[in-house]
Amino acid sequence: MSAETRTSVTVTHVEIVNGVPYVEGTPFKVRMVAGMVVKANVSVEGVQEHYGLTPAQVHSALAYYYDHLAAFQLEDEEIKPLIEAARLETEQRLANMRAHSRE
Repeated sequence: MSAETRTSVTVTHVEIVNGVPYVEGTPFKVRMVAGMVVKANVSVEGVQEHYGLTPAQVHSALAYYYDHLAAFQLEDEEIKPLIEAARLETEQRLANMRAHSRE
């Protein structure tokens, strides 16, 4: 096949909405989908079943995640203090609820 007759088509299942990557046509962020596979060790099939996605959508989310890994890691570092504050607040609320239930 010569270069003149060859066509190139880019296929993606990721769309950027207000700077945030989503699996195209869904409410699911790439971070959520990829995070289930990468951080929670859920299989691709498990993610498909959980979110009702196709294999291509899950693999596209993973490809986008790995192509932009440095940005995701930076974002993780930036939100770490917020996550820790929420964890501590939750623990305090649970402790208060337990204390009140004993009264």
